[in-house]
Amino acid sequence: MSKGLSVDKLDNYGCAGGMRCKAPDAQHGHSMQATGNAAACPSVQPECSNYPRTAPAEVIDQSLLLEAAEAAAASPRRRKNYNFHADDGDVCHRLLNAIEPDSYIPPHCHLDSSKDETILVLRGKIGMVLFDPAGKVSRAVVLQAGGESLGINIPHGQIHTLVALEPGSVFFEAKAGPFVPLSAQEKAAWAPAEGTSEAERYLTQLKELFATT
Repeated sequence: MSKGLSVDKLDNYGCAGGMRCKAPDAQHGHSMQATGNAAACPSVQPECSNYPRTAPAEVIDQSLLLEAAEAAAASPRRRKNYNFHADDGDVCHRLLNAIEPDSYIPPHCHLDSSKDETILVLRGKIGMVLFDPAGKVSRAVVLQAGGESLGINIPHGQIHTLVALEPGSVFFEAKAGPFVPLSAQEKAAWAPAEGTSEAERYLTQLKELFATT
């Protein structure tokens, strides 16, 4: 692939080895300087063209979505993330997540108040499942590229998972960085661990929530 693979690791969806697309973003827009207890724009703003650019703008097109989907299909875990942010420490994480129907993401939440999460489906169809703390399904919604519902904003503390309802599904995800592995408190204790026979059965049950869609 023309885009290099990042160091093999787990993100908060358990996606191993995200494809990294570029170097750090060039600075853009007004710079801010501290003045006492407030931040203010300098009286004379530099032109955007004066900032160093380390990578070109990248269009999210159908060929990129296909590239991500093919990488997910070839992955042993049947999912793959394609990062637009350059580093795990970046304050804003933006990425594509490609996932196949036989990939299981254990239910989890993000307790950090800065880590609300936004998902937009760009290719295929996703089943999003929200739970109460005891593991009872509180909502199950189909998100489909070009459909009536195509995205969701998930507040921190909300236990959730998702399942791919079509092969080659890809969604865009945005949430605050830096990357921090899920803590024990953020993993749903009632959900089976990935890679177990219980997980296979549970994934089947999750997909049955969307059997009529």
